[in-house]
Amino acid sequence: MINNEALKKNIGQAVRFYRRKKGISQYKLAELTELSPSYISEIETGKKTPSLETLLEIAKALDVDLWDLLIPIDLPPNVKFAVKSLLKQPDIPTSEANLSRV
Repeated sequence: MINNEALKKNIGQAVRFYRRKKGISQYKLAELTELSPSYISEIETGKKTPSLETLLEIAKALDVDLWDLLIPIDLPPNVKFAVKSLLKQPDIPTSEANLSRV
């Protein structure tokens, strides 16, 4: 199980990684997301935990999936791919008949 501090660190590292990969500054990311540059910095350094809504805005601005910001960037590429594939699986359909037996 991942703790809150580790989660903040992972998110911050991912935001920084994808921001740099896109070649934009913290200021530009802040502009694209309508957040302050200092808040972007606090996210990247693991001092703040962004809300889900904020993470979605950041992912959109960086042209990445939300999962890219939640999965640790230091995982091997094949493991990242497997985790993302599992997370993107559609919900298992349930029928009313199956639910009535529960």
